[in-house]
Amino acid sequence: RRLIQVGAIFEKYFEIQSEEEAEKIAKALQTYVGKNKDKILHHDVVVKEKNKASAEVAVSEE
Repeated sequence: RRLIQVGAIFEKYFEIQSEEEAEKIAKALQTYVGKNKDKILHHDVVVKEKNKASAEVAVSEE
């Protein structure tokens, strides 16, 4: 269940079209996230509605 939820979130925000595409994006993000995970997890994420079709995500530091 957890893997399905995580995969769905990843697919949503990166508009993933295939497993190969997901793998390439994950590999590209691996180093950055590894070095900055604690900092990333301490950000506040706010989703603002632009319109019914899309949403803008604003990230702010505390």
